[in-house]
Amino acid sequence: MGKYRRGNIFEVLESVLKIAGMIVSAIGIVVKVIDLIDKFKHQKSNRPDQS
Repeated sequence: MGKYRRGNIFEVLESVLKIAGMIVSAIGIVVKVIDLIDKFKHQKSNRPDQS
């Protein structure tokens, strides 16, 4: 029973770390997307109007 429980705790820790990694990756992607949108907005506003 003791060995099984210890293994189970490591499985839970592994799952938590995987989820944390996924969250960090998702946040990184969101930050990159926001940065790209921001750059695009600045490019648009800095360009002279060619009407």
